[in-house]
Parts: sequence; C-alpha cells; structure tokens
Amino acid sequence: MHIDSKDLRFADSTLTNELSYEIESWDTNGNSYVWVRVLELTNNATLNAWWGNAAATQAPPNSVDGSTWAPAYDGVWHLAPGLADASGRSGAVAFQSR
Repeated sequence: MHIDSKDLRFADSTLTNELSYEIESWDTNGNSYVWVRVLELTNNATLNAWWGNAAATQAPPNSVDGSTWAPAYDGVWHLAPGLADASGRSGAVAFQSR
C-alpha cells in the first residue's frame, strides 16, 4: 500500500461498483479509520478492499473532500471524540426532536 493510501479502493460484492469512502485518519504505523458508503448493509453483505496498484497515483477525491456523503446527507458524524461533521457542510444543520 502507498504510504499515503492513494491506492486504497473499495467495491461491492460484484467487484464492478466502486464504493465511495472517507479517510477519517491514516497512520501507517498504527490505526487508520476509513468509512465506506454502502447502499445497504445486510447479514450477507460483502465489502471488498484492495490496494497495491502502483499505477494509482491519486486517491479518489471523495476520500478526503467530504463528497462521499454529499449532496443527499445533511450531516455525517462518526461519533468519535470531537464530533466533527464529515459531510463538508460544517455542521450547519439544526436537529429537532420528534
């Protein structure tokens, strides 16, 4: 894997639909946190990850720019310390209880 994760990719069970993802944090010497957007998560869901492609010189833009969750998402919180909005809309959403 590239030290900066440029060659990281995800796909669904058919291996034909590449899935958008966001890198929350990347540490080649420790824990890395990657969030993958899937259409539906079921009991038999398969998520494929691959890396090692030397020709992959750029990470997909969605992995770092918030577009994995845009435009249909009003906000995305991974519930980690700091609770930052990952949607790219700076948490400008007001929530109301129902």
